[in-house]
Amino acid sequence: MCPSATSTFASIPLSDSTIQRHVNDIAADMREQLNGVISQCVYFSLALDESTDVSDIAQLAVFTRFVDKDFNVTELLDVVPMKGTTTTEDIFNAVEELLENVSLDLKKTVFCCYRWGTGNACR
Repeated sequence: MCPSATSTFASIPLSDSTIQRHVNDIAADMREQLNGVISQCVYFSLALDESTDVSDIAQLAVFTRFVDKDFNVTELLDVVPMKGTTTTEDIFNAVEELLENVSLDLKKTVFCCYRWGTGNACR
């Protein structure tokens, strides 16, 4: 990749445990940042899209847009594998569980748009 920097790269410790520790540190930092955004959230909107992946497992894409008191906007995407059926109740339960996991109050939802199969709806 960079032949002139081979000796520099060789001196960097990249054992499995080092890489794992770095990944865990990055994940912890991202969780902390997300918690900070969520704690400042005044309102949020959801856009949901259910589709099936190549292994025939239903996946629910959840796009969330957070707005704080200063009207700063943060967007987040999460993909939730659906277990079993994908009824309206199943999708609601998956979204509710996702929001509970990040301590986000469903009462702060101001808009929800969803699409699965051939149906579309916005509330």
